[in-house]
Parts: sequence; structure tokens; C-alpha cells
Amino acid sequence: MFDREYSFRGKHAQYVKDLVDKDKAGLFNRNIDVYILAPIIGYLYGRKAKEDTGELTTKIFAEQLHKEQIKLKFIYRLIMLLDDTYELTTEEKINRAFREKDNIENMQIYESYVLGGVEYLHEKLFDGKLNADDYLHGVYELVDDFYQSLSIREEEQDIYDIIKKYG
Repeated sequence: MFDREYSFRGKHAQYVKDLVDKDKAGLFNRNIDVYILAPIIGYLYGRKAKEDTGELTTKIFAEQLHKEQIKLKFIYRLIMLLDDTYELTTEEKINRAFREKDNIENMQIYESYVLGGVEYLHEKLFDGKLNADDYLHGVYELVDDFYQSLSIREEEQDIYDIIKKYG
């Protein structure tokens, strides 16, 4: 898992190139940085996408994936524990996250969040943006939206804990 070269294809390759391109916004340093963040964003915002089959590609080399393998496995396991694509028991989710190695179906779920996250990032940071100031404003909106979303989830969790404690 995460030991072979990875390629974004079609529109997702273009989106990743836009996110990394220093002449546009240079919001990320490397493709691997997008790959690390995208599944988290995809999951948090409920965005999944299917792989595009276009000709354009951009790669993440095996060496980069290997260097970031600890982070990537952590994110993968987190997604497998949280994902509700299928109704699974807690034990089945734990098995899926920690015991099933190189399961194609699980990787497809994970990659759908990666691609959905790439699409979400591109929409928020590029759609309708024409220059560096617009990109910067898009970053501000993304971070603010993320902060607001986490604040709401924290409040909901606090309420849930209170109900659980006294209910």
C-alpha cells in the first residue's frame, strides 16, 4: 500500500497541476501534498469522484509515497474507520482499516475521496479566480469555511456528550 507510483489522470491531473503550479497560485509545493490533504477534504465535505480517463497525467513517484507512507496509512485507516459506504460493524471497520492489506475495493473508496477532495479544492481555490488576489481570497474562504465547519461539529459533539451523560 502506497509503495508504487501514483498517477492522477484527466481533469484531476489538470486540477493537481493548477494547485501546484508556481505560475498560477502555487498553493501546494508538490503533488504528494495534494494527495495527503485531498482525502481528508473529500471525506469532511462528503465529496467523492470517479477517476477521469483523460490523456493528461501527473505523477507521484514511489519514493515520495514511501517517504510519506506513515501519514498516508494513517489517513487511509482513518477514512476506512469513518466511511459509511457500506453498513459495517465496528469490528468489520477495524478489520478493513488495519487487517485487509491491498484490498482493491477499499482503495477505490479511498481514491474516490482523494479525487473528490481534489475537485473540492480546485473549485474553492480556482473557479472564477483570475489572479493572485483572487486565489488568496479563495484560500481565506476555504480556511474560514473549514474552521466554521469544525466549530459546528465540535458544538454538536459537545451536545451529544451532554445528552449521553445525562440522557
